[in-house]
Amino acid sequence: MSGKSIIFIVILVIAVMASLMMANKNIKSRYHELEGDKKKPDGKKELEKEDPAVTAAKKDLYHYLNQALKKMYQSNRKDQWEKLKILGVPALTVKEHYSEILSSLPEHQRGMVQNFFACIDMDGQPAVEREDETEGVAPGTVKDRAALKQVFLQMMLPFYPVYYKEVSDLRHTSLLNQETLELFHCLTGKRYRMGYKNRYATGVTAFQWNKDIYQVYDRNGVLLCDADFKDGKVQNGYAVLKAEDYEDEQWDLYRKGTWKEGEFVDGTLQYLYKKKCK
Repeated sequence: MSGKSIIFIVILVIAVMASLMMANKNIKSRYHELEGDKKKPDGKKELEKEDPAVTAAKKDLYHYLNQALKKMYQSNRKDQWEKLKILGVPALTVKEHYSEILSSLPEHQRGMVQNFFACIDMDGQPAVEREDETEGVAPGTVKDRAALKQVFLQMMLPFYPVYYKEVSDLRHTSLLNQETLELFHCLTGKRYRMGYKNRYATGVTAFQWNKDIYQVYDRNGVLLCDADFKDGKVQNGYAVLKAEDYEDEQWDLYRKGTWKEGEFVDGTLQYLYKKKCK
């Protein structure tokens, strides 16, 4: 092999090696660029962790709302809603971080909290002396009972306004709807299961459901309904309902059968004597 051929081969080898090194450098450079894109996609900053003080305030709000719901539940089950005067106030941390709490909640849950507090006088009013009377409004006083009852019922399961007396043996947490439990999840980070511990002391399961259809039983296992509900009323399906439009000093009238679009269309009428026989 001539000297010129050897020199040509050496030059060719050097050129190939240089090309490979440059290609490898470009691959590494591109690899690091992709890694950077993965860490900060589209130049967006990583989500900041929530302020621990806000997290603690959200848990304080959860405890307050749960206790308020319990008190409202007890008043409603005894038909003493008009006597409900004070629900109290949450911890000061809730007031301090109220705007941050609201901004952290989904739109629907944020509205639930705002609607609730719209019914409560959180600041109260100092006592004003008028002759021999002293009047004042304590913080946490209910200022709109009618609106508060609507807020309360919207936090409960759909059948509750109809059968609240029949299921009054249950704890209030068993009757909270999914939207309320989702609010509790947003405030605490914990998962809550709808219908948890929905058994009477007799061992009978109080209710079960399939999508929007609810089967509700009394404490003895008698089926009260197998229907869907809208705006606190039976819509379609089977139900046993007391006729609120029937008035008699000695008898109650119950409609038992099929309902369609909120109207009783087929079934039987039952008259039950109001006073217990000795």
